[in-house]
Amino acid sequence: MPHRFEAASSGRAGCSNKECKDNKVKIGKGELRVGSWIENDRFQSWSWRHWGCTTPKVLENIKAAMEEMQGNSDVKDFSNLDGYDELPEEYQAKIRKALEQGHVDHEDWKGDPEMNVPGSIGFRVRGKKKKEADEAKKDEATAEAAETTESKPKAKKARATKAGGSPKASSDSEEKPAKKKTPRAKKAAIENASDADAEVKPKKRGRPAKSAPTEEKSAAKRKATNDDDNEAAAEDKPKPKRGRPAKAQKTQAENGDATAEKPKRGRKKADKKSEDH
Repeated sequence: MPHRFEAASSGRAGCSNKECKDNKVKIGKGELRVGSWIENDRFQSWSWRHWGCTTPKVLENIKAAMEEMQGNSDVKDFSNLDGYDELPEEYQAKIRKALEQGHVDHEDWKGDPEMNVPGSIGFRVRGKKKKEADEAKKDEATAEAAETTESKPKAKKARATKAGGSPKASSDSEEKPAKKKTPRAKKAAIENASDADAEVKPKKRGRPAKSAPTEEKSAAKRKATNDDDNEAAAEDKPKPKRGRPAKAQKTQAENGDATAEKPKRGRKKADKKSEDH
């Protein structure tokens, strides 16, 4: 059989699909891959591709080869597929389903969804088909957006009160008086004045300066200072000694005799003898 199924034994083999080949995408180890036998004058080998890169046309060729091998039997014998019996049950189920429906599962398919249908040839949509596919996608997106918008409930304008059922917004507007609007010219003048004050009196950083002392406080302070100075000067002066000064005593000693010789004024006292006679 010219086709083989197997789990990749290593991650060295590249995918033969043109898009993967151009990007040098490898088939990972353990991944399900499909091989096509190529034989020519130069070489003979398997050409591998990802299971997700297996087109409906390739699956159609594999199915035809399997039916040719089983002959007139109505029972499908998947064991005739090369490598089928060596695969785990998970991969066998994928192969059986894909051959029955004519394409791999959409979650495994790596190409455009429009090309993953029975009888389709190719991997990507091109030319007119691509344009039609893009328009179809756009229409589907628009329809989904419209459905989403319609499904959303409309927002309620205002809640009704419990008693009367009147909107809450209207009752609030009736209770609250309307604010007076300030004229634009007046508002601009206020803003300009505030800006001017802010420019003229900038705030200074640090502690505020101490207020200047009043005249009364300064006069009292000066008087107290003078009194303290006078008291200090008085304490420094020596105290005068008691009695006569030294100079006066010396003068008196020098002139002591002269003072004694001077006669006393007044009448002389009579002698006691003369009084007796």
